[in-house]
Amino acid sequence: MSGRVRREHTFTPVRTLFHLLPTFLSTKKSLFIDLRGRKQRMPSQSAPTRPKSKRAKIEQSDASATKLILPTEDSKLALSHGTLTGAMSQKALGKQPEHTFNFFEEIPLDILGEIFYFLAPIELLQLARTTKRLRELLMSSSSTVYWKTARQAIAPEMPPCPEGLSEPQYANLMFSDHCHKCFQEDGDLFMHVEAYVQLCDKCSLEEFKRWKELPEEVDGALAELIPATSEKLTAAERKQAWEKANAHWRSAARTRFHVKTALSLHREYKKVRGVKKKAEWLENQKALWQKTEEHANACRIHFQDQRQKEKLRKSKARIQRRIEIEERLGALGWRQEYNYRGRCSLQEAPSAELMTKALYAEYELSDEEWESIRDGMIQWMQEVRVTREYHERSEKILQRIKDKIGPTYLAYILAQHPNPIVPSLMEVAMMDDLAAPLEATPLDEELPEGVLDAGLAKIPEFAANWKANLEQSLLNLVRALPDYAGKEEISMDVLSYASIMFSCRRCEELMSYPTVLVHACFFKEYQRPKQRKSNNKEPLNVAEATTSAEPKSTKVGAIICDALPRSRSRFWKPDTLLYLKEDIYHHTNSLLDRRGLSRTTPAELLFTLNPYVQGLCRCFPSTRKPERKATRWSQAIKACRRHRSDDYEGCFDFIETTVVEHRPGYQENQAPTWSYSQCPFCHTKEWQFSNHLIARHNLTPGEVAACQQHALREPREVAYEYVALP
Repeated sequence: MSGRVRREHTFTPVRTLFHLLPTFLSTKKSLFIDLRGRKQRMPSQSAPTRPKSKRAKIEQSDASATKLILPTEDSKLALSHGTLTGAMSQKALGKQPEHTFNFFEEIPLDILGEIFYFLAPIELLQLARTTKRLRELLMSSSSTVYWKTARQAIAPEMPPCPEGLSEPQYANLMFSDHCHKCFQEDGDLFMHVEAYVQLCDKCSLEEFKRWKELPEEVDGALAELIPATSEKLTAAERKQAWEKANAHWRSAARTRFHVKTALSLHREYKKVRGVKKKAEWLENQKALWQKTEEHANACRIHFQDQRQKEKLRKSKARIQRRIEIEERLGALGWRQEYNYRGRCSLQEAPSAELMTKALYAEYELSDEEWESIRDGMIQWMQEVRVTREYHERSEKILQRIKDKIGPTYLAYILAQHPNPIVPSLMEVAMMDDLAAPLEATPLDEELPEGVLDAGLAKIPEFAANWKANLEQSLLNLVRALPDYAGKEEISMDVLSYASIMFSCRRCEELMSYPTVLVHACFFKEYQRPKQRKSNNKEPLNVAEATTSAEPKSTKVGAIICDALPRSRSRFWKPDTLLYLKEDIYHHTNSLLDRRGLSRTTPAELLFTLNPYVQGLCRCFPSTRKPERKATRWSQAIKACRRHRSDDYEGCFDFIETTVVEHRPGYQENQAPTWSYSQCPFCHTKEWQFSNHLIARHNLTPGEVAACQQHALREPREVAYEYVALP
């Protein structure tokens, strides 16, 4: 079978022909020849003829490599003459133009042979495409030693040339980087080792056909002797998802066979007469095919080893390159910043996006390249130094807040009732009475005794005002209801009514108060303002490396505000995501009126009862169908929609539990379960709440147990099924 094969041979630098023959260069005209066969004439020379296309050149140069070349009389005489021209007959030379460049033809053959020993196989192929005489010499059997030497120098572990190929053909198969049919170099190439050909996707579809698509009906006994491929060659095949159950079937369904080999074997098979001779012919072909498969498997193993070696080489080159860059930056005084670079985000050090590519390149670092990336590396290290200073300053101020304010704030939280609504520790630290003394004392010094006492005494007052502001923002949404429009004074108890339900536009989840203050979608993390990029294009100065990231603002709390992104705290800011469900408000009031309950019934009580109700309005599908259905109230309100008529009377009907308790789908009312707990210090939702308090806030086990009882939690939704009523 064939497959995608990438060659990872490392070609060593080769000395050019001109470096090997300086004496010949001094006697020749100023004319440049490259190994691909392109010629550039001097301006004084006559205009050359129209060059052939790349495809025509390769077709012409590879014409002699399509068959096994046997020695000719000219090739036998090649080594007996002093030069290549002397080894060629006059008839082969033909008429020579006036300005013909005969550089290679006049080189002694022993020197030309020494040059061949320094070339790689692909370079020998390119050299054979330059002139007819070089092609005839390199394609002759007497030059086999050059090809073997070149192949063994580049890849000594490569399997030897198979019997069905000549050395030039083998070199073209193993070392070329283009499609052998259309000569395309871009895109994926398939090396069909058994068929001795390398093709692109398009040409593979032309040269390989499914068994029923072959031009002629081929005998089935030859199927095992024909090179085949099961690669995904079409776009439809590449889009198919891999499934273990159908992998073998799909692989067999897309198997394609080499057309030329199939037709060639079929014609030979038809010429064989007699059952016994056909059986002998098949046995001989199977023996040859077994050798071909063994050679192909050896080639695949070789390519796999080469890929592993190349991967290891690139890894060592990257490591060595980083070591060299570290040494060069260390000599300039940036070693500490180099080691700290991994702790900086892309927003903090934007130069890292470009410089990281130069740092992890897979080739050695030269002096010229270092000069080109030196300024960029210094700019990166400057950004890292600024970020490191910012991180150190932030950690110091945050640690001061934890040590000086944390114990007092913890005592305040534990003194509240369960599920308290309190600000985060960082919001408390932003109080003017606390922020001013925290920032007035240098971060490397200890705070004076009693400097925070006045501010700590105001924490209860600040927490009460903070909670009142949050509740007032929720009451502003309530004022949009018709029953509360125009009322300036609204009691805070309204937020706990069963008819007041909030929702999130992002996740469409329903929630009541105070669960709305815990919903994850409504919280945001503190972000550090982006620094404006300087438009100064002057050369970098190493002396400017002492730039600091200290906040320029003199406002009280500026240092704490600058450190907020490092605190991992969140703040409640729903913006436009939060809205009040007016349709649920009207439907729930209709339910309470029908049951004879007060409209001030709290949501906690109604969730505890959570009775079965039947929807009577057009919001529920059961009104349009013969069957009648009922479900729990918490599930029914999810289907409520606003009525165009604004008439919500009689939307629900209570169903007694005795009516539905034996019906299919009946579920007992489940107590609320909690998925996450909100940390009162940083307002993050934690699954491992106790571990978070111990690791992040350094609380003792006793303090952790007390916080778990006071943490504000968000209940997990419970889905109830509809029950068919009798």
